[in-house]
Amino acid sequence: MSFSIDVLGTGSDGNSIVIDNELMIDIGLNVEDMSAHLRRVSAVFVTHRHGDHLRTGAVNWLATKRPTFAENCLYLNEDSRDHVRDRAPKAWPRVTKSPVLTDSDDFVVRTRQGRQYRIETFPLVHDVENQGFVITNEQGESLIHITDTMTANPAPRRKYDYLLVEGNWDEDMVADMIENGSPAQRDRALRNMRHLSVQAFETFVRKHSHPDSKVLQLHKSMELGSDSLMSARAGLDAFRENLDDEDMGVE
Repeated sequence: MSFSIDVLGTGSDGNSIVIDNELMIDIGLNVEDMSAHLRRVSAVFVTHRHGDHLRTGAVNWLATKRPTFAENCLYLNEDSRDHVRDRAPKAWPRVTKSPVLTDSDDFVVRTRQGRQYRIETFPLVHDVENQGFVITNEQGESLIHITDTMTANPAPRRKYDYLLVEGNWDEDMVADMIENGSPAQRDRALRNMRHLSVQAFETFVRKHSHPDSKVLQLHKSMELGSDSLMSARAGLDAFRENLDDEDMGVE
């Protein structure tokens, strides 16, 4: 069995990815855009507290509609939990019992459909506490998820079957904007550097993929991003055959 990937959203407008209709990474969209998935997934993992990855409305929805799930199957790091405590106090009595993610977790999730996944976490470098994930299914296939980070160096040094990795900004475009742009453009370019560049994405994929790997470039900047030709060589075209444009989050 190969992983099934449903990208509900990727980018500054909101992030959420569903894997095998069982696991959800990030809940950064409007509840109405996620509710069908929130009703059926077996676990939700949140990378970090920023609103395009963690909507407190979704946490309130889970605490109300699936309270036992919110207590047992909503995985947040300490910083994200603090955010929920401060911004969603009605949900906090449920969330306070939920599992706490750290930078070096290694545990197993068993789903309602009887599947079993190994979950590993590792730290990512952003302006808040942030985690990357490695998910391994029962067939031994591995998927790595990396977004909102200045570097992917902390990721485990392996080859992966599926790489869902940020490629946000083009280094040449950002350098030009810093040198020649207006003050507002320079500020925007510098803020983008909190994210992984397209060139760093390419380097990571080259080191951590094999010829049959499936690759998806996440969180591309509409203004300062560029498509990676290398990602297509690593298998993005093959990956897209299994997803329609709506799944990819593009028009």
